[in-house]
Amino acid sequence: MRIVGKPKLSLREEIRDFIDLYHSLGQRAENFLPRHIIDNLRSFTHLCYEEPDDPILQEKEINRQLLELKEAIPGYSDVSLMLFPHDESKAFEYRTKKNKFHQRLISLIDTEAINEDEQEQAKNILKCHDYSVGTPPVTQTNLNFRYQILLGDQVSELRKFREVIGIKDKVEEAQWNFLLDVLDQMVIQSSHYTTAAEKTDFLIRSEQTINFKGLNGFLKTVVSGSSDTAVKLLKEELFNPVIVKEINFTDEESLYKAINGDKTSIFAIRIPYLRKNLFNHRRWFPLLTRMIFIDTSDVSKSTNTTLVFCLHNKIIQTLNKVHTKKLGALANSQLNLRLILEKVSKRNLEHFKTLIENKIEDYRNEITLLKKEQLGTITDLEKDIVLFKFDEFSRQILKDKYTLEKLRDYLDLILNCTSVSTIKEQNKRLIQEFEERTKKYFYSENDQVQIATIVEGGGRNQIKTYGEYLLQRKLKAVDQDIIDRCRVILEVIPDTYQRTLKNHFHKNFGVNLFLEKYKQYLIKVENEADNTGRFNNFLIDLGIYDKYNQLSKKEQNIIKEFISNLSNLNKTSISDDVQMIIRDVLFGKEDKVLKPYILFNKYSSWEYMDLFPTDRFDINPFDLEIGINEEGRIDYDRLTNRLERMKKTFQVFDESGNLWDSFCENLTIVINDPANPSGYSDFNNRSLLRFLKFISSSKITLFLDEAYNDSVKIDNENEPKWRTISRYVMNNLNQQYARINLVSSISTTKNFGATGDRLGSIIATPAKKDVIDFARKQNSPEKGNTNSLFMLVNILE
Repeated sequence: MRIVGKPKLSLREEIRDFIDLYHSLGQRAENFLPRHIIDNLRSFTHLCYEEPDDPILQEKEINRQLLELKEAIPGYSDVSLMLFPHDESKAFEYRTKKNKFHQRLISLIDTEAINEDEQEQAKNILKCHDYSVGTPPVTQTNLNFRYQILLGDQVSELRKFREVIGIKDKVEEAQWNFLLDVLDQMVIQSSHYTTAAEKTDFLIRSEQTINFKGLNGFLKTVVSGSSDTAVKLLKEELFNPVIVKEINFTDEESLYKAINGDKTSIFAIRIPYLRKNLFNHRRWFPLLTRMIFIDTSDVSKSTNTTLVFCLHNKIIQTLNKVHTKKLGALANSQLNLRLILEKVSKRNLEHFKTLIENKIEDYRNEITLLKKEQLGTITDLEKDIVLFKFDEFSRQILKDKYTLEKLRDYLDLILNCTSVSTIKEQNKRLIQEFEERTKKYFYSENDQVQIATIVEGGGRNQIKTYGEYLLQRKLKAVDQDIIDRCRVILEVIPDTYQRTLKNHFHKNFGVNLFLEKYKQYLIKVENEADNTGRFNNFLIDLGIYDKYNQLSKKEQNIIKEFISNLSNLNKTSISDDVQMIIRDVLFGKEDKVLKPYILFNKYSSWEYMDLFPTDRFDINPFDLEIGINEEGRIDYDRLTNRLERMKKTFQVFDESGNLWDSFCENLTIVINDPANPSGYSDFNNRSLLRFLKFISSSKITLFLDEAYNDSVKIDNENEPKWRTISRYVMNNLNQQYARINLVSSISTTKNFGATGDRLGSIIATPAKKDVIDFARKQNSPEKGNTNSLFMLVNILE
């Protein structure tokens, strides 16, 4: 339902929510909404769009009708308050800013506000490919290759085979044409991220199917993934999991009994089909705003796409936002597969396959006959080449045979997807082939490379999977003796506040213990009395003399040893970061869960803010950061120096290294190289090699986002054509990097210009095999994007 124009007054969010609800309702909303509710929404929306004669009176009337709507639609406002707030994804914000910039350029050109040279520059900017959201440029040559490798030829050529293979019935002809239309759309759409228009077109087409005809009129969206994925998003990202109640739909009465007495829950109702409207009785109306229907149909399981229906527009809007932030765009390949399975009958698919196989056999016999007539033999391959090279007729037969064989193979894939029992085995074979070809293509079949396919969601889900691994893993406990030692030190040594009260001013915040003049007192001299006197003077100056004397002999020895160890530092100070880390690692767990530490540069890796939420991860904790130099590249020297200094400081607290290992085990450093989304790389860097050497000697995990690892070209002929950090490390696993903890996210879809397929892999060194094991458990074959797997396996061939 649409109204032209826009509201004349500045309206509150809750008012805009009801306006948006009216706009979102379909033509069949009267199937379940009382007529007076629709009339009130229409009247309210028209009132908000009217040109006000008296703005004050109009605002009063809007507020009055708003209260009436809140009372008339039970639970609508309550559900809005239950929803977790979510901003748009960083990628969406980036695209919005880019569009505004483009509109500004167009305005400058149209109004001739800039001279001719500047207009030419502006036009060049507008024509430039948009790399900002990570979509690589796709040429017609690339698309032609994809047509040939997937379908044998362009769809315009495939249409010519309709009469050749013998399709004559009108219904069969209509379904054949629809099949080819979708296949054509599938190849084109696989080259870019799913757009809002493509998603809307899919949802409109899906209304024409009969499986969920009874829910026509409800608001609707689609999730790329299984019903479990949709429910997980609802329970973890939209609502508090406690208030979401899952229900498996069996019949109307059982559902009503299950939800009627519950006034506070949100109901996630799994439903395999609903061909008749059950919710037009008035008893359902008070419950509808809290009911969310999750598609569990066979076609949903076969295509790994899930429709979600509800009445509340903010649930749909928030779910769309969360999907983009956590899983990325929808998989175009899977949406098109669903269209085929919903609109083309299995009987006709089998019939088309039989007709094609018969024609392939005819071509095979015809080629054999040509060989006998013109070559006198059918087994001489060299003569076959001569025949096909110089005889255009035989060459065309061979080409047509290849085209039909490719189309038959694709129909075979679709038919296997019609049965839930066969799709799992099919996906297992495809995943195995995909992983073997990925390792061969990117890592030269290195057997030490560990790999797991992320079967849905693309690059964002690969990073999200690693985040989920961090949240569930168990960290090794620190020895109790080390905990006791650190507790004594941190309780005795004065903190910043205590030193300030005693006028001990220092340059650094934190346990800055010494000025340079005290360093000489840390080194023993021959006269023990002098040592004792100097030590006592030092304790007095720090303001801890009385506190020290109250300690036991064992605890005093701990303080003495700690102060003595400080002489080994280049700087006689303990900065804030180390003491805060020790408090967090050792003592923070008494009242909170230790969050994984994630270190990345927010400037070059802005999209990770969507994937590592601050309520579950410590982002750049304790003033740690990955700096950027003047050229916009990662300052590896600065990062390595900081980590080396911290390591030495940790050794003052614990010489065994156990405490340092505990910190490193909880730390992940994210390096975005080749940069996503620009593809810019900074691989050949001596500072990087020094950094890798340091990382390999620690338990720090290095996470590499290498979405464009196939796009880095190097002009130097003496070096490999493509270079990335992970390839360099994998090539040297048996040497200096045998123990390095490295995980890398590979986007096969970006590298092959197939971002619409939404599929990729996580690879790891042997030291991080547990990440791969976790990813495999999370990505079972039955949840795989079958069509995407098939397409990428063929492209990798």
